[in-house]
Amino acid sequence: MQMKQLEGQQTENLDDNDRVHNRDDTFAKVMGADKHGHVRMYGMGVTPADIYGNVPSRDANYRMAMEYKDKYLQVVDKYEALNEKLENLSAIVHGRAQSVGERDRPNIPVASPNNQHSSSSSLRPMRIQVHSYVVLKSLGNINDVVASGYVNQMDSIRVNGEELGHEWCEVIVEYQMKKNVRLLKPYDHIQTIGDALGAPVAWPLSLVALDENND
Repeated sequence: MQMKQLEGQQTENLDDNDRVHNRDDTFAKVMGADKHGHVRMYGMGVTPADIYGNVPSRDANYRMAMEYKDKYLQVVDKYEALNEKLENLSAIVHGRAQSVGERDRPNIPVASPNNQHSSSSSLRPMRIQVHSYVVLKSLGNINDVVASGYVNQMDSIRVNGEELGHEWCEVIVEYQMKKNVRLLKPYDHIQTIGDALGAPVAWPLSLVALDENND
């Protein structure tokens, strides 16, 4: 009776192999475990290894665990070595790119404060001179043209009594593209590009370019 009850509890969770080869089956629970080296109900000469397969000993399990650990450590060492090579390669590539950038960078001389006046002509665009037709670019975005006209004066620019220096020019505005843009150096009655039609405005040479439409 006890065997039938236990067998009913185990049947749903067992596959075909478990029903035949299982050390902890219903028979074993009722009748007790087999003696060492013997298997009941299978006849003479049958050993546990024939039915259940070879079960590794504790020492064998330990040896296998150590082998797997050694293999794992070898994989980790290979990964770290490969990662170090990649980092070194990345540093070499970055260093070469930086050296190429420095080699291709134009050598632009910088005027010292004591020699600023004599070198101011080198700061000016080579072709811009008095009567050149030019465009005025926005301080916020050099791709935006706010006005165009012709150069009226290149030296000794003054706005409201302030002398601006050799990095500025005076332009007579003939065309207005951005009327609401405020002048960088406003006059008393001229505050925006819209106020400056036909009038001179002071503009930095760094934001002045030749008008290609009037070449």
